[in-house]
Formats: sequence, C-alpha cells, structure tokens
Amino acid sequence: MVSIFGDNMRPLTLFFITLFYLINNAIAQQIPVYIYQDKPPFIINSKKQIGLAYDFVSILNEYSKTKYELQLLPRTRINKIKSKIMLFTNEVWLNDENKESFLYSSPIAEDQNLYISNKKRPIDIKKDRNLKIAVIAANVYVVFKESSHQRIDVLKEEQVFDMVDRGRVDVGVISLSTLNYLLKKNKLPKDHFFIDSNSQLLYKRHLVYSKDLKKNYLEIEKILQNQNFKESLNQIFKKY
Repeated sequence: MVSIFGDNMRPLTLFFITLFYLINNAIAQQIPVYIYQDKPPFIINSKKQIGLAYDFVSILNEYSKTKYELQLLPRTRINKIKSKIMLFTNEVWLNDENKESFLYSSPIAEDQNLYISNKKRPIDIKKDRNLKIAVIAANVYVVFKESSHQRIDVLKEEQVFDMVDRGRVDVGVISLSTLNYLLKKNKLPKDHFFIDSNSQLLYKRHLVYSKDLKKNYLEIEKILQNQNFKESLNQIFKKY
C-alpha cells in the first residue's frame, strides 16, 4: 500500500514526534515542591496560584536549570511521600530536631508563633493551666509537649481567629507572617485580640529535602547564596 501523502510527510511526522517528546520530557522534569501551609501569605488563592510560595518557586525557576512546581497538599499526605522537597518548614515541625532525617537549606525566612486570646479575657500561656488552644490540624506545637492544655484542631489559621473571637477557645496559635498579612489587608479586627508578648516562639523556615535529593539540595543551595536571587526574593517578601 502506498501512502497518499507520499515521502514528503515523513519529515513532518518526525518533527511532531520530536516536539511531542520534548514537551513531555519538559513536563516530566518538573520536580514538585510541596507545601502544607494553606494560609496567607504563603497561599492566598491556590486556583489562581497566588501567594508567596508560588512567587518563590517562580523565581527559583528563573535561576535553576531544573524546573520545579509548587504543590499544595495536606500535611498527612506529604508525610507519606518518601522522596520530596518541602517549602517553608523546619526541623521541629518534622520531628527531626537533630536534623538527621532530612537535608535543610539555609534559612529562607524568619517567623514567630504567637499566642492570641480575646481582649475580654487575656491569657498568659506560661501561667494559666487547662486551656483550650486552637491550632492547625496535623501540625506540631511545642506548647502541648508538657502541659495539660486541650488541643482543638482547625483546618485554617483564619478559623483560629474566629474561635478566639467567639470565645470557643481560650487561646489560638498563629504565625506572625499571617497576622501581618491579614492586618495589612484589613481582614482582621485587631482591637479584638490580646497577644501574649512573653511567649513568642521564634523560628526559621527552610526548604527541606529527603536525602535522596542531595543533587537538588546542592543546586538550590547555590542559588540561595546568589546575590541577585536574594534581592529578587526580598522584593517578593515586601509584597506580603
């Protein structure tokens, strides 16, 4: 049987096969970067891919030969993934305080956990006992390690504010980065809350890698030390 298209179609067919291969190969080379903090400023709109985490990965891709893609997943699902890169987390939250199970980048952000209570009933977390404390489900909090407090899990940090405001819990744990963003956007009645300034927990946020991804760790660590990258990153942080 003879093709009606003749031999002239062979180069064109080869072109489309090559193009299909290149596109698929480019997609396959995108490595996921996981984040579980579904809250501003890190995640503002996941459908439109708006937020600090999306901007961070976008800038990273400008400097990296390897291409990365941010994926928002629940903490419990990320825990089940063996080979992974995680964004904006640290050794305490991963129960790896000796940094033996993962590889950790240089710090990429500093943050604080704040204890907030209703201004009508301000709480001192160091003195008061048997408190109901609203926190994000599946996250690790040092306040529960040696205490009689009751943990109340919620899905999002905005719900913490609501439960404290309504008096359904005594205290809520929130991050300074989220508090600042909500105040900046006028999405929070700041005169409703008391912040326990004596019990602020300082911590650093990192990129964290499973040990099989040392090549990616070394590549990104070099980028994190690049002065141009640092300046671009600082501009992004100022947005939020």
